[in-house]
Amino acid sequence: MSDGDELVERFAGIRAKFERKEVGTDRLQLRFEFDSYHQQWNGATLLSADPLDIYRTRQVFKPEATLVIARPLELSFGVSFARFRPSAAGAKTESSNAVVSTLRYHQRWGSGHDVQEQELTGAYALSAATHVLETDPVYTRHSAHAHYRFRRNHSTVELGFLAGRLSGRAPLFDRFVLGNATTLRGWNKFDLDPLGGSRVVHGSLEYRYRCFDVFYDTGAVWDRPQDREQKQSLGVGFKKEGFQLAVAFPIRAGHADPVFYAGLNF
Repeated sequence: MSDGDELVERFAGIRAKFERKEVGTDRLQLRFEFDSYHQQWNGATLLSADPLDIYRTRQVFKPEATLVIARPLELSFGVSFARFRPSAAGAKTESSNAVVSTLRYHQRWGSGHDVQEQELTGAYALSAATHVLETDPVYTRHSAHAHYRFRRNHSTVELGFLAGRLSGRAPLFDRFVLGNATTLRGWNKFDLDPLGGSRVVHGSLEYRYRCFDVFYDTGAVWDRPQDREQKQSLGVGFKKEGFQLAVAFPIRAGHADPVFYAGLNF
């Protein structure tokens, strides 16, 4: 895989995953994931970061279990072991080891064959890197997101919300990013914060009729309270089965400059 959108880094490499859907009971699942990536960095990030924070390779191993508490509510818990090698000459390989857990809710009313359909998804995730796991950076990461979709015939309305907070000094791959293909569309993430932020809040409203799509995003990413600045954007385009072609207008001081983009998920 190769992704230059999700994080402040562009990462390319492999992701392998094994899942066991039932372990003695259909309420317990096991999952093992291994990732191995190499990184490329934007010039704005390289200018802003401490050289020791820039790494050229990253490997992650994550064993995790999922417990179905009561459908549609489930809890995942496990450990994430990450190793990354800083680019600075002579720097030693570092480890970022954290206990991870996610509480998820997913409910759907109706189906794609019905005239009307609703879907609600929500999750709260916690990562805690402590010296107990012999980690180098020590930090705690909280994040919450929710998404609601309502479809009637050919019309669809979607609402999204994201919030997060970091305490401690987290590696760059765990910092929060806005200004990509799904958040504050039209804004450049490196203009907002080339290192990612330790605080984030974001909301979106989207309406789609068949393939025609209009959306509104608002959000902020920051480290210090005085640096928080709410941003907004508007956009129109076409969206169909993972493909999106749109023009977004990031609103700056009362004016909007159009940004064209296309995306494909597969």
